[in-house]
Amino acid sequence: MSVEALLAELQRLGVQVRVESGNLRLGGAPGLITPELKDRIVQLKPQLVAALERLAVEAGCTSIVPLQAGEGRLPVFAVAGHNGDVFCYRHLVSRLDREQPFFGLQPPGIDGGSAPLDSVKDLARHYADQIEAWQPHGPLVIAGFCAGGTIAWELVAQLQQRGREVVRLLFLGCSHPSAYRGLRLFTGRVVELLERAFKHVRALLQDPLGIVSHVRSGLRRRREAQAARQRDPSPTSAWRLAVEENTMHGARRYTPQSLPVSVSFIIPSETWGQSLDAPRKWRRHVRDYREYVGPEGCVVDTMLLEPHVDVTAGFVRDCLADCNKGR
Repeated sequence: MSVEALLAELQRLGVQVRVESGNLRLGGAPGLITPELKDRIVQLKPQLVAALERLAVEAGCTSIVPLQAGEGRLPVFAVAGHNGDVFCYRHLVSRLDREQPFFGLQPPGIDGGSAPLDSVKDLARHYADQIEAWQPHGPLVIAGFCAGGTIAWELVAQLQQRGREVVRLLFLGCSHPSAYRGLRLFTGRVVELLERAFKHVRALLQDPLGIVSHVRSGLRRRREAQAARQRDPSPTSAWRLAVEENTMHGARRYTPQSLPVSVSFIIPSETWGQSLDAPRKWRRHVRDYREYVGPEGCVVDTMLLEPHVDVTAGFVRDCLADCNKGR
C-alpha cells in the first residue's frame, strides 16, 4: 500500500493522524486501528511523517502553484504578469521536459483572501518566504513574465541576500520599470493612439463608402464590451483588477540595482525590443547577459500563446538545459 492510499484509508476510517516534533500521533475512537492497519502504519512511518510534513508546508504556501511536478532538474519559480495569473505559463510548461519542475508564483489578493501588495520589495519578500518554506535548500531558477520581471528581479536580490543560489533569471517579455513612468508612459500611450488612428484612416481610404458600417461596427464592439463587463459582477474580476493596479503601482516606483546573476532575456521580436518598453535597458544592471529574439509580429501578449509559444518554449528549453548541465 502506498503512503497516499494509507492516508486516504485513515481519513475514510476517521483516524486522526498528525506529526508532532517528528513523531507520528494517531487518534480516534477505540477499535478503529486494527492490528493489520497498525502494522502498515509502522512499516510506512518514515514516509508518513515526511508526507504529512510536506502537506503542512504546502498548505501554508498559498502563493506557490505547481504547474508541473517533475524531478531531477533545477526547479523554476515563475512570477506571473501584472494580473497575477500564473496559468499564463500553461502552454509553455506543456512544451517543456516532463522532468522539469515548474511552479507559478501568484500574488496575495488574487483569490480575495488577503489584500494585494503595492510594493515590489514586499511582493518579493513574500515570494522569498514562500520559496524558503516550500524548498529551503538547493539552487533554483527564477522567471518573470511581463511586469512580473520587475518583481522577479527583486526576488533574486532577496534570495541571494539569504544565501540562496539562483542559477539563472529568465525574463520573458519584460519591460524596464522606467517604461511605466512619466513621460515614457505618456509617449507610449500617444503612439498607441496614433497607430490606432492611422489604422482607421487606412481602412476608410480603402473603402470610403464603408464609413457608416465602420462606425457602426466600432460602436457595436464598444456596447458589447460594456455589456460583458456588466454581466461579470463576480468578485474575481474586482480582485484581479486590484492586483493589477497594485502591481503596476509598485513597478512604477521600483528602481533596479545591479545583480550578480546570469540573465536570459527572451524578447518577443526585434521590433518590440526597440520599442518604448525599453527591455534592453535591463542590460545596464547585469554583466552576464544572454538574449533570444522571437519572430516579427510576436508581442508580449502573444509570446506564450499559439503559434508563438513554440518558439518561446524552444528558447526556455535551451536556457534550462544550460542551467542543468553538469548537475
